[in-house]
Amino acid sequence: MLAEYKQNGSATAKRPRTSLGSNHDFDQLLVRWISDNNNRRIGLPGPLIQEKAHKLASELGISDFKASNRWLDTFRKRTNIEYKTVSGERGDVNQTIVNN
Repeated sequence: MLAEYKQNGSATAKRPRTSLGSNHDFDQLLVRWISDNNNRRIGLPGPLIQEKAHKLASELGISDFKASNRWLDTFRKRTNIEYKTVSGERGDVNQTIVNN
């Protein structure tokens, strides 16, 4: 039965991606930067993420990188990043001013 399956399978069919790829470290660094900014309640619109990604890629020597809108969409899906509105009081007031 397995032999029949292998015989009928398509050699050109796309297979699921099994490796993390060569840009895994790049993704981790960018996700960490986004996370740090989110923890400080700094909003990050798409163009700002694209700009940071382009700078990070050039620092890492990734010469063929293009931070396009399509790249941003796939990066967000791949890393489970969502756009959310930053709201609330945390981080709004400088504690030094309050203490004075």
